[in-house]
Amino acid sequence: ELLLTTYAFCYHFQSDDPLIKLVEDYKWIDFFDFHWRLGIDGLSLGPILLTGLITTLATLVAWPVTRDSRLFHFFMLAMYSGQIGSFSSRDLLLFFIIWEYQWNLIIHT
Repeated sequence: ELLLTTYAFCYHFQSDDPLIKLVEDYKWIDFFDFHWRLGIDGLSLGPILLTGLITTLATLVAWPVTRDSRLFHFFMLAMYSGQIGSFSSRDLLLFFIIWEYQWNLIIHT
């Protein structure tokens, strides 16, 4: 994930442009006019790259985990996706749902 994130930022992100990059905007719930909006600006660039680095290092350090290793790596990827989602969400409802998903994952593990 660190290599993919670094590749996306190196080749698809212009830091001199102040607009939001790597934007995803889909109509999510038509009845309430909710959107699935994700995007990255200069402020969220650092935390996303740092999250990728720390997650990669934590996965490499925990390589000798033998008890329920598949479950451990599943939770690592779920936490990683929650962190990236909370850093890149551009809609308040989506941010709230991702934030609650992430904290419920921490509490129930």
